[in-house]
Formats: sequence, structure tokens, C-alpha cells
Amino acid sequence: GYFEALASNLVSRIIGAVMRLPIIGVGLTAVCAVSLAGAIIFISWFLFPLIILLSFSHGLRILF
Repeated sequence: GYFEALASNLVSRIIGAVMRLPIIGVGLTAVCAVSLAGAIIFISWFLFPLIILLSFSHGLRILF
């Protein structure tokens, strides 16, 4: 009756929580990794012209 339904619901909720927590953890880790990679690429995108210019001037300094 009542206690059987309560026990069944409780077990189902515990199983659901045990399945959900690692999936949420993996999802948060993936979001953080993608955000970090995006930030690095975004910063690099603006630094590449400066790096190319500095590399070119350094190469000229070595040659002459």
C-alpha cells in the first residue's frame, strides 16, 4: 500500500539522483573546458597580428 509506494518512489528518486549527478558534473566540466578554450582562442585571435609583426621584426634584426 502506502509504504510500498513510498519505498518504490524513494528508490526511484535515489537512482535518478545517482544517475543525474555524474552527468551534470561531466556537463559542467565540458562547459568549463569549452569556455576556457574559447577564451584562449579569442585572445589569440587578437594577439596573432602582433606576434606576426614582432616575429618579422625579430627575423629582420637577425638577418641584418
